Amino acid sequence: MILHDDTDTEYCAHFFHGRHVRAGTGVPQYTQATLHRWPCERQERPCGTSWAVEGTAWCSPNDNFERSVGRKIALGRALHALGLSYERRKAIWDSYFERVGKP
Repeated sequence: MILHDDTDTEYCAHFFHGRHVRAGTGVPQYTQATLHRWPCERQERPCGTSWAVEGTAWCSPNDNFERSVGRKIALGRALHALGLSYERRKAIWDSYFERVGKP
């Protein structure tokens, strides 16, 4: 997914949903977001872009797994790790909601 910030810089966001076995916790589901500047270094998944940042959202065993919620949490954590200004993060969120629709 290609997203834009307020300076029209293009970022690429990849999302992965999976399950991970952790000792004593059963099989929790998670969503991982990988965010980097466009273009990808390789046209495969994972793309292996060297400076990409990641954010992960874990679903509690007591909650229903919902991909859209996981994508938002994981993307928020990746944006935080990227260290962008509020204005740039807001523009990327606006671009994200243009693509997927506002809740």
